[in-house]
Amino acid sequence: MKIVDVTLTPVAYPAPSVLRWGRYETKTMRNTIIQVVTDEGLVGIGDAPGPIGGHRVALAGILLPLLREQNPLDVERLWAMMASGQHGGRIGDLIGGIDVALWDIVGKVANLPLYRIFGAYRNRIPAYAAPSMRRDVDALVDELIGYRERGFRATKLRIGLGVVGWAGGQRDQTRDFETLRRAREALRNDFAIGADTDKTYDHAMTAQLAPVVQETNLAWLEEAIPNVEREQYVRQMLSLRGLIHAPLSGGQGFFSPAQFDELINLSAVDIVQPDVCHCGGLTPLRKIAAMAAGRGMSCMPHVSCDSGEDIGMLATAHALGAMPNGLWICYQTYDTPLRTDLLKEPVRFEHGEIVLPEKPGLGVEIDPTALDRLRADE
Repeated sequence: MKIVDVTLTPVAYPAPSVLRWGRYETKTMRNTIIQVVTDEGLVGIGDAPGPIGGHRVALAGILLPLLREQNPLDVERLWAMMASGQHGGRIGDLIGGIDVALWDIVGKVANLPLYRIFGAYRNRIPAYAAPSMRRDVDALVDELIGYRERGFRATKLRIGLGVVGWAGGQRDQTRDFETLRRAREALRNDFAIGADTDKTYDHAMTAQLAPVVQETNLAWLEEAIPNVEREQYVRQMLSLRGLIHAPLSGGQGFFSPAQFDELINLSAVDIVQPDVCHCGGLTPLRKIAAMAAGRGMSCMPHVSCDSGEDIGMLATAHALGAMPNGLWICYQTYDTPLRTDLLKEPVRFEHGEIVLPEKPGLGVEIDPTALDRLRADE
């Protein structure tokens, strides 16, 4: 079997409302669908965030020449070839999506779902609801109460500066304090609440949040410092460990096991959060989770909430299905045709959990008619 082509298709659909995370605001859900095509007719699927133009340049100029005529089952070797000399960023996202597609082919050849190939630990993955931050805290609380009725037992709230915060000025945390307190009051103590600053806080602001974190009994605090170089990131996370009385999580922007080494070996976070695309795919994600397990740390992979479709989320769920130290999976709460129509059979969500499919590979197939209809302007 040989790889004959890799295709990229941008998809997009209007979001049901304006979506806000940290400094980011969008009215559109979008992603790039990846298909790795073989000479035997098998096609593996994956996805990747980011502008399609950059992906096409990287694919044509760097990755496709490496992959063409190669055996798609040689996943470890192909990942090493693609990742050699790379440090993440947009090409890292593309490598991650291709790696997922290669594993999808492996599962189809073996006639087994990926979580069983990886060494099944569980077939249902608990999910936390991931809402956009609303301007009106009352409306957000009403939405949160509805999650319990849908079977969720956990949620992650967006706090921080940018379009989410700025309640009364650039360093005013009033809205964040109110959001966490109101959420805990509404959801009661048997509902897990995490919070994500989306890297908009600095060290001092996170320290000021510490009393509210303890008061509201947060299950985790995510990405509590701004974008800084990795060594500084590790140092600042370590300095927060004695201040924040909740598990710290991070690492979603790191690429490959090598970039996670210091974060894990120094226990700078309590929960490691590789993103299946940003870290380079299922191949490195599973190694990072094992590295964390060796230090007694949990792994809760990051999942982007603006893609709209579920391929990357499902790939992450398969990894969690074979991960004894795995926690929740992120489940974006707003449906569009990218979720309901793009796959021939949508991912099963029951009683607050993702039910892993038993069909080969990822266990889902793209509807070509829907893919053509949802294709985005480039």
